[in-house]
Amino acid sequence: MPHPPEPAVAFGRIPDLGVGAAVADDRPFLDEVLRQHGFEYSPRRDIYLLPPGTAHDTAVQTVAAATQRFQDAGLSVAADPRLVVPPASSTQQSNGPASGLSHDRPRGPQTDSAARSRAATASSPHRPIAPARSFTPEAVPPPAVPQVGVRRHR
Repeated sequence: MPHPPEPAVAFGRIPDLGVGAAVADDRPFLDEVLRQHGFEYSPRRDIYLLPPGTAHDTAVQTVAAATQRFQDAGLSVAADPRLVVPPASSTQQSNGPASGLSHDRPRGPQTDSAARSRAATASSPHRPIAPARSFTPEAVPPPAVPQVGVRRHR
């Protein structure tokens, strides 16, 4: 079985920074799509970040829309599935350290289910994806998806 291609873009949550995207190279198309979806490039960190205060639901929808655009262009995308889980603090409904409280939308099974459904459309079973990679050395999460198969040379 051939290995899936390396992702052109990887999305994940970065502690204290919010939702970020890392790109495999400096293709202008990658930069253009991320900026069109509200990501801002951080030259100091060499990653793209959604602005502080971006609501969780908005961040999930943004990642799904950008992923769809990349996949429509034939690119491989990795997204950490933990992005659909709201931030740890139940009172924090947004993305990043400068967030305030949000009481605009009720939280509950229907809202969480809808967020999961939107995120599920971000990846297609017909397009291979690779596990999300860490964006910063100090924020190395455990693998999101365990390795199922082992390739052996005979």
